[in-house]
Amino acid sequence: MAARQEGKRSRRTFLTQRGWAFLVVAALLVFFAYALRRPELLFVGCFVAAVPLLSLVLIGMQRPKLDVRRTFAPLLLTSGRPTAVRLQVSNLAPRPFPVSGWTDAVGWLPKNPAAGQLGPLRSGLFRHREPLSATRVGYDLTPPRRGRFEVGPFTVTMTDPFGLACGTQRAGHAQTVTVVPQVQPLPESGLTIAEAEGSARLVQHRAVGSDHDVTTRAYRTGDALRRVHWRASAHHGDLMVRQEEQRSHSEASVLLDTRRSGYRDAESEHPLTAAESDRFEWAVEFTASLVVHLQHSGFLVHMHETAEQQLSAVENTTHFLESLATVQLSASALPMDAALANRSESGRTPGSMFAIVSDAGAELVDLLAARRSSYELAVAFLVMPDDDSSAVTLSRAGWTCVTVSAGDSAEDAWLAVVDRGGVRRAS
Repeated sequence: MAARQEGKRSRRTFLTQRGWAFLVVAALLVFFAYALRRPELLFVGCFVAAVPLLSLVLIGMQRPKLDVRRTFAPLLLTSGRPTAVRLQVSNLAPRPFPVSGWTDAVGWLPKNPAAGQLGPLRSGLFRHREPLSATRVGYDLTPPRRGRFEVGPFTVTMTDPFGLACGTQRAGHAQTVTVVPQVQPLPESGLTIAEAEGSARLVQHRAVGSDHDVTTRAYRTGDALRRVHWRASAHHGDLMVRQEEQRSHSEASVLLDTRRSGYRDAESEHPLTAAESDRFEWAVEFTASLVVHLQHSGFLVHMHETAEQQLSAVENTTHFLESLATVQLSASALPMDAALANRSESGRTPGSMFAIVSDAGAELVDLLAARRSSYELAVAFLVMPDDDSSAVTLSRAGWTCVTVSAGDSAEDAWLAVVDRGGVRRAS
């Protein structure tokens, strides 16, 4: 019963403007037939009325059986970048399928779906003996923003030879697609991490030797005891410090503020083509670019959120980007200590910290400032903050602060970090 009702909802027949015109003319002929007492006009009127009604019945009797397969190229849809949609339409019915129009609904274009003309298809009666009668159609679409949308269903529109009646029928089902944020390539900027032994490049290289090949140098005042290489110290008779950066994966933490209270421009109601918050959208896109860049540079990346966890682990880049596609601002927030919990492996320091926030709030800003000494490099990207108090507080604590606007590119924001010290602007 439910399947029958669904089938009725998927089919619709109606008269075209020409068909309605025929009925109007038929009604006038019937009226004048009685007014003028001309029976021949009554005969003509009935005939004119029967033609569109017969066309409507014939269109309603058509039951096309089509198989629709939809593919995307590239497979991973990205916001703001064109994607080619290709559809293979096969006739499964024993009767040929005539020329018809087609539309493919797009989630963010409800009033302007993709459309075209579908050529005639041969009978599918002997489809087990020979290839199905099929055709290929396609169109290009450009997702306006990240998110999860529906593409489809595919709908065919059939008309009678005289254009008096029209019928539409859905073929296949809607397909849910995930649109990930853009990943912009970040340049190898030569960014350095200031440490006791001098400057070490942010992009590290991994050694392949054993522990005996570790690079060491003489101990200097201020070096952490955790970095003392005791075996080398015993050999040289003086304290020696290991230079770990050239030996292993460097670690980096990325903090994304996902609290609704952290973005003053957040709106609860917005159309599909608009963002919940322009500032948050910039933060999400930059997070995608930054994490991918750090991974490709050999970093072990840890992801932090200020609200309940929504993001997947960064080890699988595709899954991580798909989780970024659906991340939303949350009304609830985690305790800031929990949000900044050290996820580094045992025996390792947190490494570098990159915080991407807008109006972070006093609690988060004070905690970041207090923990500055825990990080080798600490950079805060402030997305259109309403005031400079956060930047001033973090800058005084030793953070490198980059203030950006929603129109700045990820590359500009990244290059701005090179000019370290104090507050810097991306543009």
